[in-house]
Amino acid sequence: VEEQSLRGALDVGGEFIIEQRGRETFLSVLELKRVEEHVAGMLKDRLRMASQPLVPDVDAALKRVVEHYPLNLEQQHAVRSALTAPLTVVTGGPGTGKTFLCQALHAIATQHQIPVAASAPTGRAAQRLTEASGLQAKTIHRLLEYQPTDGVFLRNAGMPLATPLVVVDETSMLDLFLAEALLE
Repeated sequence: VEEQSLRGALDVGGEFIIEQRGRETFLSVLELKRVEEHVAGMLKDRLRMASQPLVPDVDAALKRVVEHYPLNLEQQHAVRSALTAPLTVVTGGPGTGKTFLCQALHAIATQHQIPVAASAPTGRAAQRLTEASGLQAKTIHRLLEYQPTDGVFLRNAGMPLATPLVVVDETSMLDLFLAEALLE
């Protein structure tokens, strides 16, 4: 397929890349492919990072929190991961205890005076996170100090968030560009 016919057939700006994988042909917007690869690379780098536990005795902190928040084994594992790993992803449908897990994590963070940056992609989702977990959540744009006149985020790799613990709710609503800004 000639490049001219692609540009005429697709009413989308930007440059494209065409990739052949086996019997399938993929057409991607070059900028989206770049951002997607950057996000994937940052996630891989984050997973490879060595990290120190956020609290001196994770087992004791978990034992104390379970007295007030009866977490199941999966939730306990997720809290342990959030306290020890550089990246933790918690998934599950409605009613599976993700918010309850955030409440327990908030209790541990408060007990150990660990600041938590809580956020969500929309104002409504941030408000729900605040109401349900007790975390003071903001939109991701507000958390990263987005400057609409310049179209930039003040919080970035050069000026990261000043907290070791960031909770992001409703990540399925993130687009690639916002995910990139958040990971930076």
